[in-house]
Amino acid sequence: MVKWKKVSYTDELGEFERINEDFSYGATSKEKRSNLDMLRAAYRNGKLQTLTDSKWRDLDNTDSWGTDTIEKIQRAIKSNARSSGKRSIENVLKEFLTGSVRAPIVLSFNNGKNMSLIAGNTRLMVARMLGIKPDVVVVDLNDW
Repeated sequence: MVKWKKVSYTDELGEFERINEDFSYGATSKEKRSNLDMLRAAYRNGKLQTLTDSKWRDLDNTDSWGTDTIEKIQRAIKSNARSSGKRSIENVLKEFLTGSVRAPIVLSFNNGKNMSLIAGNTRLMVARMLGIKPDVVVVDLNDW
């Protein structure tokens, strides 16, 4: 059985900084810092939730719903990798074998109608391949 764990904000800081840049296009440095502070607070309030099939199927920024083989995962990693070494199927499989997996992080907005993955695509792809329903940390941005 897999136990999903919520990691510290700093463990996924690079992903939060990346998404903050996307959301803060055209903002001043001060506004970007403020937005990053709001993301940190929203993440701290985020709770682990099991990702339903309907939400998973519609989840933005992920290849995971359609990945059911290791070959598909390898292709997705190769075509989407932002930096080599970060996305390793072997490392993720080791997490699953130990039974403790870092929960992917999902942003929720438009009152939960839209959700977008910001961290954990490889973990989601491996979960899908293994037939495991994942827990994710839902970061609610509805108050932004």
